[in-house]
Amino acid sequence: MGELKNRATKGFAWGAGEKIFSALFQAWVTVNVVNRIFPDDYALKAILAAFVLIFNSFVDSGFSQALIRNRQATARDYSSAFWFNIAIAAAVYGVLILLAYPAAAILDMPRLTQFAPVFFLVVPLSALGIIQQTVLAREFDFRRLSTITFVSTVAAGLVSVWMAFAGLGFWAIVGQRVVQAAVRSGLLWIFGRWTPTFDLSVSSIRRMFGYSSRLLATDLLTNIYNSVPQFVIGKIHSTTLGNYDQARSIRDLPVNSAMSSMQSVTFPALASVSGDEGKYTRGVGYAVRSIMLLMMPLMAGLIVVADEMFGVFLAPQWQASVPFFRILCIAGFATPIGIVSSNILRTRSDGRAVLRAEVIRKVLATTVLAITIPLGVVAITWGVVAIAFTDAAVSFAMACCHSGYDWRSLLRDVLPIAALTAAMAAGVWLLGFDAPQWILLAAKIALGVAIYGLGGWLFRLAAMKDLMEMVKRMING
Repeated sequence: MGELKNRATKGFAWGAGEKIFSALFQAWVTVNVVNRIFPDDYALKAILAAFVLIFNSFVDSGFSQALIRNRQATARDYSSAFWFNIAIAAAVYGVLILLAYPAAAILDMPRLTQFAPVFFLVVPLSALGIIQQTVLAREFDFRRLSTITFVSTVAAGLVSVWMAFAGLGFWAIVGQRVVQAAVRSGLLWIFGRWTPTFDLSVSSIRRMFGYSSRLLATDLLTNIYNSVPQFVIGKIHSTTLGNYDQARSIRDLPVNSAMSSMQSVTFPALASVSGDEGKYTRGVGYAVRSIMLLMMPLMAGLIVVADEMFGVFLAPQWQASVPFFRILCIAGFATPIGIVSSNILRTRSDGRAVLRAEVIRKVLATTVLAITIPLGVVAITWGVVAIAFTDAAVSFAMACCHSGYDWRSLLRDVLPIAALTAAMAAGVWLLGFDAPQWILLAAKIALGVAIYGLGGWLFRLAAMKDLMEMVKRMING
């Protein structure tokens, strides 16, 4: 367990470091790009990104996780998965181009067809690097993977800012997505540890497909339901969609950064000890404490400083995004439990439990959406929160059947962090004085960090102890 913990700690440290710097850089890019376009234009990005999110599910088809999970995967398995992914990506790109035309008519967004052929290049470009990324993740080489991701993020961000200042408008957002996918896949080919061969096998695809197809169905359902608010709000009012999606995008900067780091590390780590119940249960507890120690104060902090943050960094046309942003941050409290639970099901079951949990979640999500959609945009946003919490509850309930980590373990690990987070949020919320917004924002952040850090040290939180151990390991190399 010690060696695995060291590898997982180093992997998470590299992943978290890259995500923190990438998120900060992306925040700078967002400020410089978004302030030069308007909500009506940003609504286009929401629809295009939703299409990519849904159809990208078909591209990997769950093969990357099947390869990580299978410790006896062969070179033929990797090459077969690679070429299958490329073929599917080419087909998906063609389907997306065709769908852009009816979507533009239904949503009354005629410019959608202008940007779609370029924006949708993200799909085949990303597919070129999926298996190379899988190899690095399986080998816990997160140092190389994190460096590649950070370089591609910076390159794409600089291109996007240049295009925005050049007056190219929405093309700045399109350029960022396409350049990032191209540079990342290119670097994975140059610095990765694997290149494909033409040694293909239909039997390899068939052998992996039983497990991967269930993950495909699960991811497809999840991505469709995650995209429903964008399509519904876009049909109701495109300007409101722009404000909603901007709030979601800013919320997703820290959420996706933390979650992708945790997901990329915990899945291969848990998969490697899935046969040892004691190590597995301790690993799950370590993952839960680590991510909740970060995510709970982060989400609470963003809620209480939202007014000042939007006022300092974004142009006046984006102030209408603040209410959506606060509501969506509440959903962020449930996301970590859902991710950890999903990893438990994906590493300890043959995929059937994953799909079964997804079907139950989507039945509940359909009920929530049926209730909230007729009530308007704000109700839909609260529905997103309800779906996040019901998803996490269902996933964790089913994960308990496949792990020794149960509800009592979860409460023992999370409640102390939740109590400290509530105290921090209350202190920051009550702070107020007559000063420019940037000074008030800085004061609130400083107070929040002080309360949380001092409280964690005084009450000797187990999660804080884990964090200190992680820092020591990083210092010791």
